[in-house]
Amino acid sequence: MTKLAFVSRTVAHLRTRYGVRMDYYWPTTNALNLATGQISRTYNLIQINKVLILPTKLLRDFQYDIAFLAANKNFTFGGFFDKDNVVVAVMYKDMRGHKPEVEDHIIYLGKKWLVKNVQEYADLQCYIMEVLATSGEPFNQIYNVMAESTLNFTQIGSL
Repeated sequence: MTKLAFVSRTVAHLRTRYGVRMDYYWPTTNALNLATGQISRTYNLIQINKVLILPTKLLRDFQYDIAFLAANKNFTFGGFFDKDNVVVAVMYKDMRGHKPEVEDHIIYLGKKWLVKNVQEYADLQCYIMEVLATSGEPFNQIYNVMAESTLNFTQIGSL
């Protein structure tokens, strides 16, 4: 067995055993209302049932004030915050012809995650994406709603 066949079988086995459900969104249109300045976005959705999620990497980062960085002035303010990064492996066939791009987003574990980096592995037929959790942003989640109605006829009319 070649190394490529071994790795492909291993990835397929991991997807079957540990794959989780994820919703993948990408914008299709952006419309700007010139009177109000409001931007309306339309998204496409792919619901993927078997995605490999590699362990979360939690980083502590420090953010400086923009004035400190721009003009090299005295430090004014800044703060620590926690960044939540995850690596996601998605098969080509699960993306249904769409190639992932930076700034698309996913919904996973009740959080919105922005795609920050995409690598394509043609040998494994998969995309490896690094995604970053965004807290406090609206999900813009699409829900499939089904409505059903029943009519019961109780009388027969004649002319």
